[in-house]
Amino acid sequence: DAIYPFVDAKEITTLTSLLKLARNRYLKYICNMFSTCPINPFFGSKRDTRLKIDFDFSSYSKAVIIFFFLIIFSFLWALFFSEYFIIKKIDITGGGKISVDEIRKYADNQIKSKKFIFFSQKNYFLFSKSQFIEFLHSKHSFEFINIKKKYPDSLFIEFNEKPYEITWMEDEKYYYTDRSGGIITEANLLELKERKYPLIHNQSSDKIDENQVTVEQKILDFTISLFQSLKEHENEFEIEKFILDSDINTVKAVVVNGPELYFNIELDIQKQVNKLLVVKREKLEHNFDTVEYVNLKVGDSVYYR
Repeated sequence: DAIYPFVDAKEITTLTSLLKLARNRYLKYICNMFSTCPINPFFGSKRDTRLKIDFDFSSYSKAVIIFFFLIIFSFLWALFFSEYFIIKKIDITGGGKISVDEIRKYADNQIKSKKFIFFSQKNYFLFSKSQFIEFLHSKHSFEFINIKKKYPDSLFIEFNEKPYEITWMEDEKYYYTDRSGGIITEANLLELKERKYPLIHNQSSDKIDENQVTVEQKILDFTISLFQSLKEHENEFEIEKFILDSDINTVKAVVVNGPELYFNIELDIQKQVNKLLVVKREKLEHNFDTVEYVNLKVGDSVYYR
């Protein structure tokens, strides 16, 4: 009464009752919305207050979802497993020593291989052109390779192999290479007797790396030119092979049943060949085949033993 001198005690009781009623209705409203009710709104611990939503799919909704899953499955099956998209035709055109049948065999091997474990590359969409081109380059040396797919089941392969320029011998193995030393293929030993290309026996420390001869390009160019120049004098001597070893700036030509000829790659080829011809014709004559070597590397001088 002292605190509220102008309010009757009954009115206070009525007001308190109204507040409690409002509080209870509010709590009931909260319970209905969130499916949770606090034990004590002021001091009690709360129960799980997470919002609970129940998804109740009708039969129609379930049917629609199943229908779409079947459509997607059917599409994927048709795309990757249907006979319609299996590669059935491979057309190949090309030039070089490598045969069309060999390229076809490589393609057939990849077609039979798996992709992503479960899938086969015989499928039009799954056959990897980049993988096939990379494989071919690892086996041979090409000027170009072009692969096209023709919908829905055909491959077209066009290639041109680099021409042979060198027969390269290293570690008892023989290879055909292009002018830059790129390995094209292993050499046919029966063809070596024809000596169509310079046979270079590599005894240096620069070995083949990733299908590429690692000897300096200027040495390869010099040897090819020297081979062509000496070939013009086959009536006087025949070159069996060329040797590259640890001697700096030196290419050695081995004459069949004759001496080794030492050439300097920094000097003019024709001048060195002319010196050789003069010495053979005027100094050695019939003794040429008995000489151990002829050194043409030093200026205008010629040394032999």
